[in-house]
Amino acid sequence: MADDLKPTWDSYSPHARITWKKALTELGFEPTDTLAEQLYTFCRAMQIFVERTEELGGELWKEVDTDDTAHHIRHKAQRLYHREGHGGFDPDDALDLINYACFYLRQKEG
Repeated sequence: MADDLKPTWDSYSPHARITWKKALTELGFEPTDTLAEQLYTFCRAMQIFVERTEELGGELWKEVDTDDTAHHIRHKAQRLYHREGHGGFDPDDALDLINYACFYLRQKEG
């Protein structure tokens, strides 16, 4: 699936959007366009997670503590904030922030 991700939600066909909505239904959610777009964004973050895990040869996030993960969250948030006022938007920063937040929760909740 990751290789099939398009750059924007609107670049998917109506049939593909229906497929995303069916996935939401299977997960127990009311399948709205808003939730399908949210799921799409999470999948973009997951695509980065998969690519980096393969590139680095493992799940390095498991080797650091929550303080280090929180540091990365703060760093990514600061980059987003700084770039907001100066242009240069990079979606990877926001998607990395999602991934670091997931790592943090997984570390804390075991």
